[in-house]
Amino acid sequence: QTVFAEASTITGSIGVIGGKLVLKGLFEDKLGINTTTFARGARAGLMTSTRRWTDEERAAMTKYLDDVYVQFKSRVLKSLGDRIKKDLEQIAGGRVYTGQQALELGLVDQLGGLGEALDLAAAKANLGKTYEVYVLPKPSDLGQLLQLLGKLAGKDGEDEFEVRTAVAHDPLLRAALPVLGRLAPTQLRELRRALAQLTLLQEERVGCFMPAVPIVR
Repeated sequence: QTVFAEASTITGSIGVIGGKLVLKGLFEDKLGINTTTFARGARAGLMTSTRRWTDEERAAMTKYLDDVYVQFKSRVLKSLGDRIKKDLEQIAGGRVYTGQQALELGLVDQLGGLGEALDLAAAKANLGKTYEVYVLPKPSDLGQLLQLLGKLAGKDGEDEFEVRTAVAHDPLLRAALPVLGRLAPTQLRELRRALAQLTLLQEERVGCFMPAVPIVR
């Protein structure tokens, strides 16, 4: 497979890092929250945020990260093979490079972006110089979000079913639903109105809108 990268992109970062945040002081000293941890098993509390690692836990975590790093490097070597122009350990270790540097090191094959990658794929498939590209699944647009907001503001059983159906196969709408579902109908209508104005700006360069939206209670 051919790997493309823009000349100024950041690539590389063949490395593994891990750790945890110990928040006991924040909870108890700053927020007045006392915590008690109940653990069953030798390493059940490995990632608890109330204490530092023991020496045994730190050694186990270090071994785990080392194992992942070895696996990471083996997969890079299997994928790129002799295209890498230096010893992998010299260019790994979490180091990052520009696309131009990555090309010189053999981490990528050509400079370019999505357009160049599509052209190469089309050439290998003998599609000629003119071809159509379909993006699947189809990206969400503001129109879909406006419909979702309208149905959420309705709040009846039929609308609720349609909302769940609409977001079932759309990751963007599915991620937005928990937040939108907590808004009051008046807030949803206000948000819907603001987004509708944004859709107008997709078609017109200049728009005249009220600086505030009046809400009649």
